[in-house]
Parts: sequence; structure tokens; C-alpha cells
Amino acid sequence: MNLARSSVRLVCTLPALVAVVLSIRSADAQAFGSVALRWNNCYGDGGTAARNFACTSNSGSDELVISIFPPYEFINATEVDIDLQVTSTGANTPNWWTFATGGCRGTGGMQLSLIRPATSTNCLDPWLGQAFGGYLFEPVYLGPNSGRLRIACGLEGGVTMPANSEVFVASMVILHQKTIGAGACAGCPTGACIGILRVKVWNQTSSPDTDLLLPLPNTTSDVVGWQMDASMPENVLYEGPAGFESWQKHFTGCSAAVTGTRRSTWGTVKSLYR
Repeated sequence: MNLARSSVRLVCTLPALVAVVLSIRSADAQAFGSVALRWNNCYGDGGTAARNFACTSNSGSDELVISIFPPYEFINATEVDIDLQVTSTGANTPNWWTFATGGCRGTGGMQLSLIRPATSTNCLDPWLGQAFGGYLFEPVYLGPNSGRLRIACGLEGGVTMPANSEVFVASMVILHQKTIGAGACAGCPTGACIGILRVKVWNQTSSPDTDLLLPLPNTTSDVVGWQMDASMPENVLYEGPAGFESWQKHFTGCSAAVTGTRRSTWGTVKSLYR
């Protein structure tokens, strides 16, 4: 499993191409596939967009569930690489979010799970408990309050992922340890936004490697909030050089979502894929 293989190359922003992608987002985003991020369940199983934790206990955990909607059938998908951005509403990434070697929470404060949540039945599980993987968290990415979480997972021999269905790919289990008491890590109550930058599916045969980065049409399925309902403005970028083209995006901020923002129902989303 090679996290470096999905590292960002030289990036150049092309306004005309960005405009094309943004128009595709509203017109036919499903042609490029979609991504979803929710708390404690897959998107189609009622996973929530916001998680509010009282920060009064070291017990329990919360699960970030990542799923995709492939634009066509992925045959022999051997690896999935996932990049997420974690942006705090504070000036810096709180110690409570430093899931890194030498960080207050350490690498054991967050765990990768490649087993679909038991209560998620509407999303497909391609791994069937056989996948393996790892993660890396960088507390500082785009700025002092914006970190990046990188996940790589897969299965030797590959799996099939059907088109236009929700497919579970990975979960990050965030433990509540070190929230209170001796050795506690400050910053649990601080609001944060978490968004999917990109999910890259590597295919062994039959279909090309594919980048998925757009939310489901007319939704904010690629963003969740910690301690609030989150809003994350984003930029969509085109990266080169020629012959190695792919899409990338980053989020430019984090704030509480406006109360009453319309979100599509799951029934509406499903109708877009029929």
C-alpha cells in the first residue's frame, strides 16, 4: 500500500476547466461518480452530517463513514486512496485532533476500520472483511488550522464495485480517550469541518483508475461537521502535466452552515441514478 503514489503533483488552476466542472456538478455530476461522508452510518442508511459530543467522557467513539457512487462498474479494484481535509474553526488544529506520532492523541486515538458499520445495510460492502490498509494524519496541511487525513486500503486480487450504487470503502473510528482528566488533550469542544478531497480507485484490469471528488447532486454529501452543521467552500483544480491529468480540490474555509439550508432526501438522490 503506497500513500506516496497518490501525492499531489504540480497543480495549476485553469478557470475555464473549473467552470466546466462546476457546471457538471449541477447538471450531471453522477457521470463522474460521487462521494459521501457521514457520521456513524453510510449516507443511504441515515448517517448524520453533524456530530455534537459533550466532551465529558473518555469512553465511546464516533465513526466517519466514507462511501462512493461509482460512475461505471469498477472491475478488479485493488486499492482505494482517500484524502480528507480537517479544518478547525480555531486558529490552529486543536490538540484533540492531533492523531499523529508525537501528537497529543497519538496514532492510537483514531483507528481505520474496513468493516461496514453493522447498522448500514443500504450500502454495499466490497471488502467482506478481507481488506487491509493504513492511515496518516497531518495536523498542518493548508494552514495551521487545516490538517489532512490520508487513507489507503485494498485487497489483493481486487473486487467489483457496481455503478451508481452506494459502496462502502472505509471508516475512521475516532476514540473519545484523552478528552477529560489527567493527560487530556484540549480542543474537543472546538468546531471543525471535515470534507472529502478525493477518493481514487485503482483498477487492476478492465477499467481506468478513477478519481471521485464531487458530492451527490444537489447535496453537500462530501462534508460533515464536528460540534456543528458545517459549511466548507471549495475550489476544484486541474493538475498536470499533460498526459497525467486528474482533478483535485481543496476547501477554503470552515463555518457553521446556514440554518434551513435545503438538503436533498435520499429518495431524491436515488431517483437521479435510475
